[in-house]
Amino acid sequence: GYSKDEIIKMGSLSIPVLIHPDDFPKIEKYFQKTILSGEQIFEIEFRLKHKNGDWKWFSNRSTFLEQETGAKKTLNIVKEITKIKNLEESF
Repeated sequence: GYSKDEIIKMGSLSIPVLIHPDDFPKIEKYFQKTILSGEQIFEIEFRLKHKNGDWKWFSNRSTFLEQETGAKKTLNIVKEITKIKNLEESF
């Protein structure tokens, strides 16, 4: 729900403001794991605050792609899964 300019204006505050407080430690561990692990694919589910104040669930799947130079580039596939999570919670 935020524009690119709004996120840029938030600066370093965007992370603690937009990430659900319960998910922040999980996200920190996720990034540590992706950096330190030899695994190729990583997945995580987390909540972000929408501009209207609602929390939306997202799934992020990351993989490393090796470049011709030997450097690694990260590919992330992110999708909103709020409806799925709400359905799961209703059972």
